[in-house]
Amino acid sequence: MDSVIREASHIGLSIGKRGLILPTTFAETLQFFLDSCLARDLRAATLKEYRTKLTPFLVHLYGQKVTDLADVQPKHIMAFMNSLQTRNNANSRLCYHRALKVFFNWLSLMEMREGNPMTKMQTPKKSPSMARGLTGEELQRVIECAGIAGSPFIAARNVAIIAVLVDSGLRVGEMTALTMDDLWTGVAVVNGKQRSVGTLRVKDSKSRRARTVGIGYQAVLLLRQYLVKKKKGEHLWVDIHGRGLSTEGMKNIVRIIMQSAGVRGKTGPHRLRHTCAQMCVQGGGDTETLRRRLGHSSLNTTQIYVQSLSDEDVAKRQYSKSPLDEMGGK
Repeated sequence: MDSVIREASHIGLSIGKRGLILPTTFAETLQFFLDSCLARDLRAATLKEYRTKLTPFLVHLYGQKVTDLADVQPKHIMAFMNSLQTRNNANSRLCYHRALKVFFNWLSLMEMREGNPMTKMQTPKKSPSMARGLTGEELQRVIECAGIAGSPFIAARNVAIIAVLVDSGLRVGEMTALTMDDLWTGVAVVNGKQRSVGTLRVKDSKSRRARTVGIGYQAVLLLRQYLVKKKKGEHLWVDIHGRGLSTEGMKNIVRIIMQSAGVRGKTGPHRLRHTCAQMCVQGGGDTETLRRRLGHSSLNTTQIYVQSLSDEDVAKRQYSKSPLDEMGGK
């Protein structure tokens, strides 16, 4: 690899993080763009996404003998997007399109080229498919599997993680960022009965705005069973030594539990986020409340879950919310 780097440097090329060869001017421009994104306080995950999507595009340009970004035309972008057809799904191609649009907007703003060729490119259609949430039976198996793993502390913690993820719909990064100060539990009247309830003060991992998310009495009960076994410390979710769980650590815990429970398809915390959303919609919850629970900036994103309702789900919601029944005319 060292010999490749020396040879690339000799002829005016550089090696990208993924081992891809870039012209030096392209590599410097890409780094300048990422540095400007960092200065705008964009998330590390966003920067990684931009680098991952833009590096293959710049390599493609060099292969097409385009060495100046000011010379890029829609035909060059179209050729690159077409090359993605066989190895990337519709949603992945949409991510490439978005990254390119942001990149060329930035180039135009920095006066490194005139205009944005992406304005003439059609936006790829997003695939309507969405990860399916767990069924009630699957969720019960997952909770049971979580409760039989390791020591009493580990079992209580894992059950609480599953319960809070499903009840809150939090992203995994939001879960691991929670501290003890972010948790409140108390008593409230729910459906005419006094119940233990809780709230979580969540630091949105995308918009970085804070929001408050409520959790129900069953999740609070399981959470309290974990907290009595937990060592004192700042972090809400910890390992057996009291150290805060990392995002990857929590992902692995949830994946192993779901796979042990025989869950098919995608496994991990995000599947439980889908489960929360679909159960809320099927239970008759309104879209705006769900949007705020999930931390979506746009109602259009939340609307996907409403569109996932089956005809049977819609019928149940309609006869459970009959206007005449609500008036008492039965």
